[in-house]
Amino acid sequence: MYSYRADLDALVVHAVQFIASGEEILSPYFDAILHTREERQDYMQEAYHFHCDCPACSLEAEAREASDQRRARISDLKDVIEGWYQETVEPEEALAAIEEALDLYEKEGYNVSLGSWYVYGIAISAAHQDPESVKKWAQKAAARYVIESGRDSPDLRSINIISANPQVAGAWGTRDVRVF
Repeated sequence: MYSYRADLDALVVHAVQFIASGEEILSPYFDAILHTREERQDYMQEAYHFHCDCPACSLEAEAREASDQRRARISDLKDVIEGWYQETVEPEEALAAIEEALDLYEKEGYNVSLGSWYVYGIAISAAHQDPESVKKWAQKAAARYVIESGRDSPDLRSINIISANPQVAGAWGTRDVRVF
């Protein structure tokens, strides 16, 4: 996984899984998890003029259909989170959407950008003033951000501060009190 680190003024790359000697390294060109194979292929052809043959794009028909269904569902779940931010979705539904999305990511074997889903859990829990839920999500986010952005990342430092003191989360108390 790669990201720009303003504190280092550098592009930083982190392996999110073991890479065997000689193994091809794949890096998504866009948020590919939210798109079906056909959508991904169309985008790659239009934007970069090539046909992708990564493992996800090379699945046989039955496996590809199952993958496309999971990815479409993840896209729907992302919309549920957006609905919570727009105050059209209850927090319980949004938290359930996060759990389901994380399960689908695992089934897809897609282990990039998971930290952001845990951060959604932090935001929802903080907005509804549930410190234990904030801590739960922050601990999961911290574990993921160690992998995705490193032990020295500003994101991880922020998450650790929130884990220790949930009331400092920017969203704290912006919605009605709930216990999850």
